[in-house]
Amino acid sequence: MSFPPPAKDLLGMSSIRRVILLAVCALVLAAPVAASAAVPEYGQVGDLAWGYDGTDMWILNCPTGCPASVVIPDTILADGAQRAVTKIEASGFILQTSLTSVTIPPSVKSIGDLAFYGTHLASIDLPDSLTDWGWGSFAGIPTLTSVRLPATLRHLPDQTFVLDPLLTAIELPAGLETIGSQAFRSTGLASIDIPASVTGIGECAFANAPALTTVTFSGDAPTAELGSGTLCAAVGTVSLFEFSPDVVVRYVPGTAGWGATYAGRPTQARDIPGTPPPPTAVAGNRSATVTVAAAAGATPTSYTVTASPGGATCTITGAAGSCTFSGLTNGTPYTFTAVARASDPLPSRASPASAPVTPSLPLTIGAVTSSASQIFTAVTPPGAGRVTQLGKAGSLIVCRGS
Repeated sequence: MSFPPPAKDLLGMSSIRRVILLAVCALVLAAPVAASAAVPEYGQVGDLAWGYDGTDMWILNCPTGCPASVVIPDTILADGAQRAVTKIEASGFILQTSLTSVTIPPSVKSIGDLAFYGTHLASIDLPDSLTDWGWGSFAGIPTLTSVRLPATLRHLPDQTFVLDPLLTAIELPAGLETIGSQAFRSTGLASIDIPASVTGIGECAFANAPALTTVTFSGDAPTAELGSGTLCAAVGTVSLFEFSPDVVVRYVPGTAGWGATYAGRPTQARDIPGTPPPPTAVAGNRSATVTVAAAAGATPTSYTVTASPGGATCTITGAAGSCTFSGLTNGTPYTFTAVARASDPLPSRASPASAPVTPSLPLTIGAVTSSASQIFTAVTPPGAGRVTQLGKAGSLIVCRGS
């Protein structure tokens, strides 16, 4: 498995001084006299300096200091046309403590290293267009409490949120594959859910998070502590949860790779029922009553039953029971599946489908002769519906209600 090369250690004081010095130099060098491509163009729009190299339009910095709120435009006029803003320069807003709010448009695809390090942002909403993301880009923000990550995110870079003490919760997107080294080190996280798609977690990713008590996994055990060990040399360890002493790791029963401990912390099976048996169903007039027997594993507290076709659902409360679907289509075969729930929010796997049943209109048979023409007056459907003669065998006339 490939993994990004180690980033600099944001936690060592000498490293921080070097980062700040380099960032100040970067701010100076990012002025319009710098040229990184043939025939570049530079300018300023509002409080923002920008550069255009013929391919990419990027935001450089706030050359005279940032206001409290910055709105990055989605296009800027350059070389005679409106150009989509695609990049935010590395260290572009570093240590801009006046900056409390930023709006990033969906045109932006890349954010450089340390781009917002040391700002005073309260929240961040990252567009799904973001595909290239530098290390430490939102680190060292003492005011950050809320983050929306891109739904398309596959790798969370190294040290992304290190030293963000007010970040107490975050939702990781489904599809995320790796979490970088020190990504959540020294944050205020109390718990975090790891998607089933995650296959690797970098060294010290959750270190020094004293409030962290629960890390909940939905898939197989990821490879832990990816990296060379250099990022965590300052504390002499690469432990995933170093100085986060109260962590309990929770996993789904039946997933692979779990033992009594994970990365040195105790594990606990999640309270998830086993897969329910196939439901049984009895059809009625535009309806069906479905019964589910108790699932194995954790004792279920409820079931959600789903009809096919149509996707209608009904709920059963308790370890077993029945529920009734109404509004079904007579003459259409239906099957039903069930998932069980206990105290854990993750449900069981879906049960196998029930045997198909077909709702139909019940018929009341009156006195009839053998004449097929008399069947429609002798057979009475209760309520709206119709009777269809299917055939005749001697004196027996076969009908269907719908």
